[in-house]
Amino acid sequence: MEDTLRRPPVAGCEARPTAGRSLWRSGRTALFTGLLAALAWSGRGAVLSVWPAAANACARTGTAVPTASGAEALLEVRSSSALGTSEGYLRFDVGEAVSSVDTARLRVYARLAEPGSAKLLVRSVSASAWDEKGLSWNNKPDQDVTVGSVEVVGISAAWYEVDVAQHLRSELAAGRRRCTFALVMGEASENRILIASREGAERRPELAVARPAFAAKISFLPGGGSPPAGYLPDHGKPYGPRPQGGYYGWSADNTDFMRDRAKPKGPNEKGLKGPSRLHETFAYFEHTRRPKAPQWEIAVPNGAYRVRLLSGDAQSYDSVFAVDAESALALEGIPDKNKRWVESVKDVVVKDGRLTLSSNPTGSKNKINAVEITEVAR
Repeated sequence: MEDTLRRPPVAGCEARPTAGRSLWRSGRTALFTGLLAALAWSGRGAVLSVWPAAANACARTGTAVPTASGAEALLEVRSSSALGTSEGYLRFDVGEAVSSVDTARLRVYARLAEPGSAKLLVRSVSASAWDEKGLSWNNKPDQDVTVGSVEVVGISAAWYEVDVAQHLRSELAAGRRRCTFALVMGEASENRILIASREGAERRPELAVARPAFAAKISFLPGGGSPPAGYLPDHGKPYGPRPQGGYYGWSADNTDFMRDRAKPKGPNEKGLKGPSRLHETFAYFEHTRRPKAPQWEIAVPNGAYRVRLLSGDAQSYDSVFAVDAESALALEGIPDKNKRWVESVKDVVVKDGRLTLSSNPTGSKNKINAVEITEVAR
C-alpha cells in the first residue's frame, strides 16, 4: 500500500499536485498536458510517494543463519572468505495506478559492522514470486544487471539512496508492477553491511517515487463511440486494464446500460442534442432490468482527490440523482424540464488504491455522464 510522504521530499522532488479545471459549462473540454497527454493522463505537477518494502529476506551460503529468513530486524550483506556470502532481497508492489515516473530512489538505512567503508551494489531481479520466509541460497531469484551502487561508511547508521528511475520505468513499460532488488557486496570484504529491514520498528527500506500528479477524465458512452477530446472512454466493461491507459471499469458488466441520446433510434428519427457531446452520453447505475446497481472504480495512487461529476439525460428527467464517491454523497439533485443535468464537486481521500463511485440508496434511475478526477494536496 502506498503512502503519500508528509516529510520533506528527497532531492529533486516536489510534493505539489495541481488541480485541473472543468470546462463542462462552456461546452468545451480541456486537453491534458504532460508526458501522457494523448492518453488523457495529466503530467502537470508532481507528487512524491513512498512504498515500503512488501517483502525482504537474506539468502546466505554456509550454516550460520541466526534466525529464519525474512524475520530478521537487520538484512546482512557480506562477501567473506571466513563467513561466506549473504545477499539481501527487497520487493516493492507499485500498484496499478502509476504509469509514469519522474524520479525513483531506493532508500535503505544502513551501517557497517566494523569501521571502514564498503560498496553496496543494487541489482535488478526479474522474478518477483519469491517467498521471504522460504528464501535460501539454493532458490534465490536470478539477478540481471547492476542498477546502481552506494558507498556505506562507518558504524553509525544513516540513510543511503540509489537512483532506480530508469529500471522502474522499464518494469512499468513491461507491465510488471512488482519490483525486486538484490543488495550485494561490491567486493570481497571481512566487513558486513547491516540494513534495517521491514521487520524493524522504523527506518524500513522504501522506494520513493516522484510521479506526475494523477488526473483523468472519463466519458461514459456505448461501445464504438468516441469520447470528447481529452477524455478516456468507458463502454461499460468490467474493471481491468484499458488499451487507452489506466485500470478502471465496473464491478459487473454494464455494457447493456450505456446510452447515446444523439444517436437516432430509427431511420426517420433524429437524435437529441445536449449542451455538449459530454452531456449526450451516459451510463445507468440503476435500471429496472437489473436488481442491483454496480460500482465503478479506477486505480489511483492513495491520496486526496477532487472529483467532479456530471449526471443527466437529454431525453428523460424522471431520475433522482444521488452518487457516492468513496462512500460519501458526492452528487445529488432532481432534474426537471428546464434543468436536465446536475454537476457537483467532492473532495475525497483514497486509502485502498481505487477510487469508487456508486449509487446512493436515496437515488432512483441514477446515471452518470462523466467524471473528472484530479489529485490535490492534503
